[in-house]
Amino acid sequence: MKQKIYQLDNINELKEELKKDAADLQSDEFETVFIQIFSSVNEGEWFKIISNELLKKIPTAVIVGASSVGEICNGKTIRGKTVVSITLFESSHVKVISHKCISGEERELGHLIGQQINSIEDDIAGIMLLATPLSIDTSELVKGLAKRNECLNFFGGGAGNYEAARNSLIIHDLEVIKQGALAVIFYGPKLQIKAMTYLGWKAVSKEMRITESEGMIVKTIDGKEAFMVYDKYLNIPRNEQFFLNAIGFTFLFNRGGEMVSRVPIAVDEHGALTFIADMYEGETFSLGYGDPATILKNAEEVHGKMKNFNPDSIYLYSCSSRHTLMGGAVEIETIPFQEIAPTSGFYTYGEYFGSEKNLNVLNSTMVAVGLRENAQDDTDINEGKYDSANSIIIPTFSQLDLLNHKDYTGASKLAHLIEKAKEEIVQNSSPKLFVQCLGGFTCSSDDAQNKYIRWRTSKVEELFGFLIHHEGNLVSREQIIEALWPDWEFNKAAKIFHTTSYYMRKELEIHGQKDILIKSQGKYALNMQHFNCDKLEFINLIKKMDLEKTSIETLEKASCLYKGPYFGLSCYEWASAQQTWLENKYLKLSLTLAKQYGEIGDINKSAEILNSIILENPLSDEAYKALIVLLINSGYVAEAVRCYKKYEVILSQEIGINPSVEIKSLMRPFL
Repeated sequence: MKQKIYQLDNINELKEELKKDAADLQSDEFETVFIQIFSSVNEGEWFKIISNELLKKIPTAVIVGASSVGEICNGKTIRGKTVVSITLFESSHVKVISHKCISGEERELGHLIGQQINSIEDDIAGIMLLATPLSIDTSELVKGLAKRNECLNFFGGGAGNYEAARNSLIIHDLEVIKQGALAVIFYGPKLQIKAMTYLGWKAVSKEMRITESEGMIVKTIDGKEAFMVYDKYLNIPRNEQFFLNAIGFTFLFNRGGEMVSRVPIAVDEHGALTFIADMYEGETFSLGYGDPATILKNAEEVHGKMKNFNPDSIYLYSCSSRHTLMGGAVEIETIPFQEIAPTSGFYTYGEYFGSEKNLNVLNSTMVAVGLRENAQDDTDINEGKYDSANSIIIPTFSQLDLLNHKDYTGASKLAHLIEKAKEEIVQNSSPKLFVQCLGGFTCSSDDAQNKYIRWRTSKVEELFGFLIHHEGNLVSREQIIEALWPDWEFNKAAKIFHTTSYYMRKELEIHGQKDILIKSQGKYALNMQHFNCDKLEFINLIKKMDLEKTSIETLEKASCLYKGPYFGLSCYEWASAQQTWLENKYLKLSLTLAKQYGEIGDINKSAEILNSIILENPLSDEAYKALIVLLINSGYVAEAVRCYKKYEVILSQEIGINPSVEIKSLMRPFL
């Protein structure tokens, strides 16, 4: 594999470069010539001129490209230029699938591209994805792709535009696409591709919640117009320069344990923010800002892994927000790659990255892709070893030069944000309320004159419980009325609801909790940042646990949280499904805890837990079976027989059946 990378201002410069490299470009030594064009000139005609010249000299070449907001040429970051990157494959092949897309049909397009990818019988090493995120919802596109290609290796970027967040384009040969996507499939018996990504952004504000959204548009946050986040924290004006001023300050979400960033590209007259990827109503986020120390640490690790992989060529897809944050110092990230292999790429409006079962639209990240043919060692390309002693030396960040916009510098925005965050720390320093939902239903505050909140009526208490049950997610007034006053005439119930919500809010304010009720477009939620809740803590522990591998200490912690049925004796019909779910989770946890105590020889503790389960669930086949096995294995056969006969009687009297075949088989030798 060979790599040629050109930086151009005009077509004559391209002609000179092609003439100089004619011997390689037209050699029979190479099976495939793959060309990428990245340009600040967001004009289809310019891309066609370049492609036409390339195809005249190399008729068999495969060409793709994208408009950009910064180009990477031999590891160096440039602006306002055109970069042509030519990869010469000795034995590998590429196939391009490109389609235009009507807005609203992105997921269908993803399915279609996925079907076409699956029709390729050769072993696929990786897939490059280029798209126009300013004109289509690329989140929907990748969802369609992911369903059909769960184990493929995806990478790429969204086409950008120097003129703020307007139209962008991609190209396949001589076809310009202003609304659509293309996939480049790389395949060949000797081709290996390693793709990696990193973020380096940190949360610097309090946690907030999206309270109203529609697709990629966020309308309200914590019940207020979304733009207020940037107005309040960063003092950014609502004008045509909004995108350029806001680009370095992202929304940070935790999705499935991974930090995901989203950048707003526009604000409308109503204060709604438009993004280039999926935003979900009810999600919580914090404002984030690039942390130089974290970026350096992540960059060094990825550089080291790439060096160990020893590629023939490197492609980079880096978010434009990184350029905005670091300005001229952004080359700290890119230049070291050139020391490993010829490096080219562009600054994007969103990055695409997927491995194994995850395919995501990212923001603010760097995606680095190494390609090689004829590997000379057995390096594991999925787990490249990183020797920090031999890693590339990365320049210091001490001279970090933040990109200057005429209205605001990144440094001034960050200072303003931190100051506001400090104010909120002071404002929100009052203790949280503790809500017990397991084994009862109480709300208490240690700093209040009366520790336990005494609700004015049972319906005020139930309304509070209903909103706690929904864990901060917005629910409509109609849902609340249907749950709490199902038999009432709607208008009358609506009046009672508003009175009830007023009493609930006032009681919470008495206990030092203001702005706790979120209201947005006829929907309501509690701000869960004001609460510690045993149910939520229990669920969080359950979700994190692989019950067969969790320590006894962690299992005990979760077990202690569960003090009884969800909402105790309140018997709320709307809570019955979760009550059953929680009981089943607690039963499974207890059985696992009893098993682990038995395995370490603490027979008494194991038996105590199993007898406790049986006391609460006298028909639990699992608990009786576990207890009988424990007793037999511990030599207490007579006790096991008594336990079995007791269970036999209970089953016969209560539901008229016999013990399970499995338990009968266990006891047969002893009866």
